[in-house]
Amino acid sequence: MAKNILINPGEGYIAFDKNTTGASTFLTTLSTTRIIYDSSGGLQFQNYGDTEYVSISAGKVVATHSVSAYTVYARDPDSNSDEWASVYSTTNANSSIWGSGGTQGGSAYTTVNENSASWNSVYTSVNNNSGDWDSVYTSVNNNSGDWDSTYTSVNNNSGDWDSVYTSVNNNSGDWDSTYTSVNNNSGDWDSVYTSVNNNSGDWDSVYTSVNNNSGDWNSVYTSVNNNSGGWDSVYTSVNNNSGDWDSGYTSVNNNSGNWDSVYTSVNNNSGDWDSVYTSVNNNSGDWDSVYTSVNNNSGDWDSVYTSVNNTSGDWDSVYTSVNNNSGDWDSVYTSVNNTSGDWDSVYTSVNNTSGDWDSVYTSVNNTSGDWDSVYTSVNNTSGDWDSVYTSVNNNSGDWDSVYTSVNNNSGDWDSGYTSVNNNSGDWDSVYTSVNNTSGDWDSVYTSVNNNSGDWDSTYTSVNNNSGDWDSVYTSVNNTSGDWDSVYTSVNNTSVIS
Repeated sequence: MAKNILINPGEGYIAFDKNTTGASTFLTTLSTTRIIYDSSGGLQFQNYGDTEYVSISAGKVVATHSVSAYTVYARDPDSNSDEWASVYSTTNANSSIWGSGGTQGGSAYTTVNENSASWNSVYTSVNNNSGDWDSVYTSVNNNSGDWDSTYTSVNNNSGDWDSVYTSVNNNSGDWDSTYTSVNNNSGDWDSVYTSVNNNSGDWDSVYTSVNNNSGDWNSVYTSVNNNSGGWDSVYTSVNNNSGDWDSGYTSVNNNSGNWDSVYTSVNNNSGDWDSVYTSVNNNSGDWDSVYTSVNNNSGDWDSVYTSVNNTSGDWDSVYTSVNNNSGDWDSVYTSVNNTSGDWDSVYTSVNNTSGDWDSVYTSVNNTSGDWDSVYTSVNNTSGDWDSVYTSVNNNSGDWDSVYTSVNNNSGDWDSGYTSVNNNSGDWDSVYTSVNNTSGDWDSVYTSVNNNSGDWDSTYTSVNNNSGDWDSVYTSVNNTSGDWDSVYTSVNNTSVIS
């Protein structure tokens, strides 16, 4: 017969016959029993699976009851029994909405059901890209050695964070104007997208070009490092001339109305670019002879300088004269064009009269007596020769450095020509890109002007971190093999969003 049990810790337990009242008896085995409490205040004990339980009062079984006559609690009713009743009431009251027909249950079911169609595509995407997990791990593992240096670099530069905050805070007043500028120009975003989309076919060739030329990066770094000593003087020069920026902006703004006509002129003449290239290419074989000719005649440069210096006082009057007569240029062109048909006859006339050149010589010889007066005139102005010599002599110290600079870089002329020639096909797209973004020039000027005070700190930051350039190059080079797979991964997952 099943037993009800009251456990006394440390002394065993007491078992009661569930259908009998009377004295307790001790047993040696423990049955699975739960303690039950109801509103009558007594303790009840029930074997799991039975339909009745017994009540205990003063240490004896006093009654048996039907299971339906009690409420079950998990703990002593003196502590949390009120909460148990409320939990039961709340659970019972809301249980009707748990099914798919209920309010919350229905919406939860609907939400899960509507999105479940994406589960297969997510699985497919994860499965398709899982093959790259090993390479990602390898890449992260290979570059993890740089983490300490990255921490050191960040730690060394963290002292600048306050100044960055101050700079951002000082310039935050411009955010509204930046928003206005971006909003005003947002109408061009579609055209920018169209332009990028139209030119995206060139990305592979750009990658190939960059990859082919990447071998020069170390030499570029060396060149930049060797010349970095001049940065302070460049900053000083820019700072000294920065007062002219407003006038430069005014000048550009005043002349911007001519941009359309310049474009029209360039566009109208662009058909001649191939012929110009052909002409330059055909004559490039003469470049060495031109150099030889220039070099052979360079000994005359001092006398040319002297002559130019002596007549420079007339430049203003020459400009005035040219400016005053510029209105006649169209008529001069018309006159020359109208009489150009006579050039052959002029040649014939000159050729026919060339036999008179001896008599011309005789005439010149007869007037040579006036040469002394010419000498006197030259002698009167010779007082300026010393000052010209002094000026030339003062600047002659720079001639060797200029020659050295030109000579050192002359080896790059052929490659420079090749680079220009190779990229000339992109000139139209460059013009289009510049024209599309020209509306942002004012905001760029404002941004540069506002941040110019940070140039010294920027220089310091660049200089402090320049030692990491080789490692950055190595890192980029090591991971460049993953670019195609990253593109494929991004492209494959982009349809999910």
